[in-house]
Amino acid sequence: MERNNYLLSVEEWTEEELKAEIDSYKQLGGASIKDTIRKNKAEDELQWRYDKGYSGLTPKEINMEEES
Repeated sequence: MERNNYLLSVEEWTEEELKAEIDSYKQLGGASIKDTIRKNKAEDELQWRYDKGYSGLTPKEINMEEES
């Protein structure tokens, strides 16, 4: 069964899913406000992961790092 990212918070998305979400907006002409907000959240989450050194980690691995 395929994951439905729209039912998950961006913190639960993998890095590949975040990048795919952001890249998908480069092809859109007119995005809705909800789409723009979701894209901005994905960009913020990806940048947070880079800033914290969590690039390449899964959401589960990030949670484990944050808890320790």
